[in-house]
Amino acid sequence: MRLENWLVTQDPHEKWDPYKAPELYTPRLVGDVYGHPTFPDGHTISVSTPVSSDGNNTITTKSGSMYKLGKVNPDYEKSYSGAKQRLINSLPKEN
Repeated sequence: MRLENWLVTQDPHEKWDPYKAPELYTPRLVGDVYGHPTFPDGHTISVSTPVSSDGNNTITTKSGSMYKLGKVNPDYEKSYSGAKQRLINSLPKEN
């Protein structure tokens, strides 16, 4: 599966706390999915928390799904330059 126009957001089930640092929230990826067995191509989804990467463009989520990361959402990339590489570098590398 491939995720395009993606960005990192907070898990929607976590209560917002204005005094909590953003990096302490559980991250989720939101983007347009392609090649998903359930959703049509281009459907926007929120995937479970990323837990590892292959060191390149593929991440594995907590649920065990694997996504190839396509282009980052342009507004997100503008705010967080190098978002894809920063995300990949923040995750443990798969064995």
